Amino acid sequence: MGSEEQAQGGRPQDEQALREAADAGDAEAMHGLARRLMERRETYVEAEVWCRLAADHGHVEAMHGLAQILHARGELPGAEEWFRRAADAGHEEALHRVPLLLQERGERAEAEGWLRRAAEDGRPRAMYNLGVLLRDGGRDDEAEPWFRRAADAGHVDAMFNLGAGLFERGDLAAAETWLGRAADHGDADAAAGLAVVRRARGEG
Repeated sequence: MGSEEQAQGGRPQDEQALREAADAGDAEAMHGLARRLMERRETYVEAEVWCRLAADHGHVEAMHGLAQILHARGELPGAEEWFRRAADAGHEEALHRVPLLLQERGERAEAEGWLRRAAEDGRPRAMYNLGVLLRDGGRDDEAEPWFRRAADAGHVDAMFNLGAGLFERGDLAAAETWLGRAADHGDADAAAGLAVVRRARGEG
C-alpha cells in the first residue's frame, strides 16, 4: 500500500488531517476535503456538503465550485447566486460566468455593467469580452479600445479581433502588426488572416 495509507479506517493521512481541520471550522480544509471527496463517486454527496460549508465560511474557490455543481445539476438560480458571490469576491472565472449567464437571458445591459467593472479593474479577459459584447451590439467604435487594451495586455484573441477590425477598416499596416502578434502566439486564424493582409499589401 502507498505511504498515504492510514490504519484508522483505511483513510489517507492527509484526508484525515483535512477532516479534523474541517471539523474544527477551517474553511480551507473544508474546501480541500470537498475536492478530495469529489474524486470518489461514493463520497460525492458529502463532498458537496463540505463545499457548501466552505462557501458559507467565505471561501471563494468553494463558492465557485458550489456554483459549478449547482449549474451542472440544472439549479440555475442557486448557481447564479454563488457565481455572483464568487465574482463579487474577485474570482476570475466567476467574473466571466455571470455576464455569460446574463447574456443568455438577454440581459445585455447588466452583463455589460459586470464586464465594464471587471475591465476597468484591469482584467484582460473582461476587456476582451466587453469588446465582443459591444461589437456584437453594433458598437464597433466602443469595442475597439477595449480590444486594444486587452491586446496590449497580451490577450491573443483580442489581438486577432483588433487586427481583423483594422483590416476591415482598411488600416492594413496596423492589421498586419496585430495579426502578426497573434500568429506569433500560435493563433492559426491570425496566421491565415496575416497571409491575406500581406497579399493585399502586395507582400506576396
